[in-house]
Amino acid sequence: MTMGEPHDLIVEYLRRWDIWDIKTILRGKAYGASDDEILRILVPSGELSIEFLQNLVRKPSVGEVVAALKGTVYYNVIKDIEYGRVFDEGRGRTRQVLLRKDGRRIANYWLLTVPKSCSDGDRRS
Repeated sequence: MTMGEPHDLIVEYLRRWDIWDIKTILRGKAYGASDDEILRILVPSGELSIEFLQNLVRKPSVGEVVAALKGTVYYNVIKDIEYGRVFDEGRGRTRQVLLRKDGRRIANYWLLTVPKSCSDGDRRS
């Protein structure tokens, strides 16, 4: 096991997969995807264990997923989110996003769009 700066760099690099997985779980919950659909596209390569990610997937709502992240480095980023819609001028359509309570997007990587496997005619704008 590496220690010091190289270890820290590897941990930070692998956190991108934790962010990917959290985003995937939130996206899936927001769009009503089944637990199996969400689990199939996770990439458990960061600090969050597969067991922890599976536990998040089993949560019934976005709010409960966020609450379960309490105590992680990701919680402060998403603790005050709410689900909303914004008009994407670049694409000329409405996109569903997770927003801070002040209405601003959390960050570009938290911008959620419907994955093709989870979309249906009622959910697209």
